[in-house]
Amino acid sequence: MILSTEFAHAMRRARLKQKTLAVLTGKNRATVARWMHGDSPVPEYAWTIVRLTERTQQPAANTPENHNGYRPRSSP
Repeated sequence: MILSTEFAHAMRRARLKQKTLAVLTGKNRATVARWMHGDSPVPEYAWTIVRLTERTQQPAANTPENHNGYRPRSSP
């Protein structure tokens, strides 16, 4: 079992609030709080949401942070 502190840290890195994760998982905020405090086991689907959200907070590899996905077309 993964420690609740790891889940709480992952939520912070992902910049996820308890209320937001509750909406995304269809649970209430109290359930998410129990996951974070280790009172209930964290379901795998909640971990998946947190991990995917955390990845979207990281700059893409080999891409400048101010790139914004735009690349000018090269001249023929």
